[in-house]
Amino acid sequence: MAVFRSRHCCLQTQGGNLLRASFIRVAITILLLSAVVSAGLPAKADEASLVITRLQTGREKLRNGRVKVRQTMNATRPGREQSRSETEYFCAFDFDKGLHRFDYEVIGRPEFRGKIIRAPENTMTLSPDGYLTIENAGKPSSFFYRPFDIRSIGLLDFINLTYEEQKFCSIVQRYRTLAAEQGVAEDATINHTRVTRLTFFADQNRQVRLSLFLDGARDFIPIRFEMQSVTNGQSSRPKFNSVVNVDWKVASQVWVPAVMAFDEHCGSDVTNGELIFSWESVNGPFDGTTFDAERLVKDRTKILDRRRPVQIPRV
Repeated sequence: MAVFRSRHCCLQTQGGNLLRASFIRVAITILLLSAVVSAGLPAKADEASLVITRLQTGREKLRNGRVKVRQTMNATRPGREQSRSETEYFCAFDFDKGLHRFDYEVIGRPEFRGKIIRAPENTMTLSPDGYLTIENAGKPSSFFYRPFDIRSIGLLDFINLTYEEQKFCSIVQRYRTLAAEQGVAEDATINHTRVTRLTFFADQNRQVRLSLFLDGARDFIPIRFEMQSVTNGQSSRPKFNSVVNVDWKVASQVWVPAVMAFDEHCGSDVTNGELIFSWESVNGPFDGTTFDAERLVKDRTKILDRRRPVQIPRV
């Protein structure tokens, strides 16, 4: 059963005020989904499941990399001044070694910045107030923007990509579950390109529809994601519609995102913008300093070690 959640999205304005743009929207995503009953859908589950497998295979060709991301976001609410924010990210990852680095900074808002390094043994976070916190591995980030798996680009809406921590393997598994139970795979055309469209209902009441548009000629990369409400006259929630379009390029014989544009409507509220990816390396060697936590430590850094001893079960 899908979980309905209200999302109040904080947006930073250029003038320095913190605007609460109330996206009281049904943030239904694959990460919040479990299997739903598929009544009345065409029996194409095998084909849809195969497409998901090919999508996963293509995305997992990206083993490591370094990329800078520039995000712009605009928010419009009736009766409020339009707001605009810009954020810079730095993402580095080595999936084979379980290493991930994520830096972010909201331009003009130094209180909204941070760095995080994740390793199999622990997680280290450097906050704006000068604290380096060391915690056990697996603890979710408390950052304003959350670390995201670059392989998830095009599989989620903007809000849940940047505000919710999602593991790529979990996202794929949710899609695989939906494909097996209510898979619908059909041909479609996006910008004169023949693609495969997968359509799912994300809730038992069939009020939320998800669509993935995958390019089979390019390792089934997701070039478009749609999430929209399907009203039946009984819901009191505002109608919402979320669209993500992704442009891709080849780097080291792997498809990587170049630009992700998003447009989200919830009732009369609108949020849109884009993420521009500048790749420094793809599937190449690292210099050994990218994930070096000592480089996060400065002379006046306060270190908080919050690791808990690992309990070994008695035999």
